[in-house]
Amino acid sequence: MRVVRELGVPPAVLRRLAARLPARYPMLLDSAADGPLSRTSVLLAEPRAALWLDTDGRLGAQGTAIRGSSFFTALESWWLAEREETDESDSHSELPFAGGWAIYLGYEMAQEVEPRLCLPRASLPWQAFALRTPCALIHDRPGSV
Repeated sequence: MRVVRELGVPPAVLRRLAARLPARYPMLLDSAADGPLSRTSVLLAEPRAALWLDTDGRLGAQGTAIRGSSFFTALESWWLAEREETDESDSHSELPFAGGWAIYLGYEMAQEVEPRLCLPRASLPWQAFALRTPCALIHDRPGSV
């Protein structure tokens, strides 16, 4: 069941929530630019599971089982197990996020697709991660189009 509530809060609230409660709000998609690409800010909330590939090439997971020997195989297996049909008649189908996935793929992931590549080690703690997030806080600036 999808719940949509309109709140009269400034967009800076999303940044403060992300900074103060990163476990609850793990990813903020926010633009510093003006124009049509900056109309919406999305703060992903309440992650229920995660899959990652660390810099040493080890797969890890929390809240889900690892099914596969590579990040892409494990992600595809997880997605297939949890895939949902979308209802195009849903009155909130125009929302930029309706629950789902947040996925980060570092440059180093090209090596999983093309094993002959010899790329430098990732500077972050992981090469890739996926979060299963059922909800988000969305700030819409209709005048930005």
